[in-house]
Amino acid sequence: MSFYDYAENYYHGFLAGLLKNMRKYRVISNRESGTGRPDIILKTPSVRGRAIVFELKAADRYTNLERFCDKALEQIKNNHYQASFEEEGYSMIDSYGISFYRKECMVKRI
Repeated sequence: MSFYDYAENYYHGFLAGLLKNMRKYRVISNRESGTGRPDIILKTPSVRGRAIVFELKAADRYTNLERFCDKALEQIKNNHYQASFEEEGYSMIDSYGISFYRKECMVKRI
């Protein structure tokens, strides 16, 4: 693999693979939540734990990393991705917008 494979699905697979080793969390990919499908979700088996929503974007140039990060966060808000976790009983829910451009990335949190 190479950074030349910089479509969003490349970063999605890469990040999901890295997160899979986190033993406290289940990794869920592209499952419905709210009115859409967040890219990656981590959640503990117990609702007393934490749920984490990741929305990923592949920027078209380095100077657009922040704009694409903001687009990811807006998508999380507009599609109410946190709603299904709130309904399940999770009270600790984090959301991250992540944008990539080749070997660079930017992460923002709601």
